[in-house]
Amino acid sequence: MKFHPRRATTPIKQNCAHSHTSTRTAGSVGLWSDKVEFALGSTPVSSCMRVLFYSSHLVMARRRLAPLTLDIVNNYVPMTLDGHIVNLYLDSATSEWLVMSGEAYEAEHGEGACRELASGCYFCPPTSPCEDLHQRIRTPVYYCDGDSLEYVKHAGTLSIGGMNVSGLKFGLIVNYTSSVSKLPPSGMLGLALGPYGSSMLEQLRMRDVIGEVSATIAGTDIGEGITGELLLGHSAESLAKLTPVKFSTHPTYEQRCLTLLRTDMKPVDNRSERSEGDFIVDLVHVLVDTGSSTLDLTRREFEVMLNEMKRRVEQDGGNPSPDPLWIDNRGVVWTSTLFRDYLPILGFHLVDSSGSRPTPIRIYPKHYIRECWSEECVLDLLVDDSDLSCLGHPFFRAYYTYMNLTSMMLYLTPNAARSRPTPKPRVSLRPTPRPRWRLPTPKPRQSTSRIIEPRPVPKPRWCSTISVTSRPTPRLRESKPESSPPSAAFPSGSCVLQREENG
Repeated sequence: MKFHPRRATTPIKQNCAHSHTSTRTAGSVGLWSDKVEFALGSTPVSSCMRVLFYSSHLVMARRRLAPLTLDIVNNYVPMTLDGHIVNLYLDSATSEWLVMSGEAYEAEHGEGACRELASGCYFCPPTSPCEDLHQRIRTPVYYCDGDSLEYVKHAGTLSIGGMNVSGLKFGLIVNYTSSVSKLPPSGMLGLALGPYGSSMLEQLRMRDVIGEVSATIAGTDIGEGITGELLLGHSAESLAKLTPVKFSTHPTYEQRCLTLLRTDMKPVDNRSERSEGDFIVDLVHVLVDTGSSTLDLTRREFEVMLNEMKRRVEQDGGNPSPDPLWIDNRGVVWTSTLFRDYLPILGFHLVDSSGSRPTPIRIYPKHYIRECWSEECVLDLLVDDSDLSCLGHPFFRAYYTYMNLTSMMLYLTPNAARSRPTPKPRVSLRPTPRPRWRLPTPKPRQSTSRIIEPRPVPKPRWCSTISVTSRPTPRLRESKPESSPPSAAFPSGSCVLQREENG
């Protein structure tokens, strides 16, 4: 998901790296460097009690700062807040942590309505009551597809990793409107950095529940959405086994993203790999977004992909008519099951500002095929010529991804190359939430002509790479009431979107 900058009375810009200046030293065992200096750099002491105290302190720190593991089921993360299980949509392009207020939802839909809500509801406990729920300041949120919601600030207790972490702040959705999509409200778990350390990751780090502000997506390589594990704080894999890529900054949107080396997009296969001489150097910024269901291609790349499929069909003596790949009037990319085996491996290269060798990215057909019926398959691809593209669910199905928001580094490795495969989730959603991007059963095609149709809805500049029909909950803007203080501009998203507040 991509958002336009928040608006306030005064432009505020802040580099996220400046807000995290603490560093670690070798052998710190999860403690900040100033604490390690005190414990390990002081003169020897003769008191056994002091030695035992320091030793126990380090052991406790190691246990407390171990990575926490949550399940991901079709892009939803089950969490327990004050005893209520809620299923939150995982979105690395926002810092918001939102749940549906049970009091507000059942006041509108009747008692017991929350039992039918897939994402579940949160009911305020006696220790954190909500009598003043409707008197609290509301923050409105508007989506590109016409949906909107309002939430208020609240604090509660998160049960995670065998611990109860109290006093965590999140948003309670008190009003929701879906005049276009007609979809029920859904909670959200943002992984980005938030204003004044308000994101879930930053709050857990400030309470020493996790050792660093980072998140790891360890997904399975097939299926719809992302299914697997979410690790908070540190990576399950050794960094020596992962390939590092440094985040870059978008020159126009002031967003920190990865830089993709655009090529002539000659698809690769198992018989021939690309050489560096084949590349047409064209750099573009990409968002690494768990909230997006698609992998973005330019129109030129789509045409090259289509022509490559035709060539392979003809090479095998087949007739590639009608076209084996097409786009409907909603922007959704389809292929026939007859041509499924001719889908190519999509090859990209990531580069970073350090000048290191480009990192090859390979997205196989099993990663970008969303679902197939008897005659047709829908693909998690979006054709768009924006200078800000997106690596969505296909990327996370293909790669184990560790995002360190303190060092502004991304580390990755193919899921197929991992020494420890991602286990299946230990829990299932009750009931399974319906994804926003689920498509209806395909209708018979009316003609054999295949053209790239124009986007039916003009897209604003800040939603320039968003397809309303194929991408879940794209957010248009978020404004705060005048009575609330302006928040500093913090990076948002796994590629750390830089927010700027304008008047």
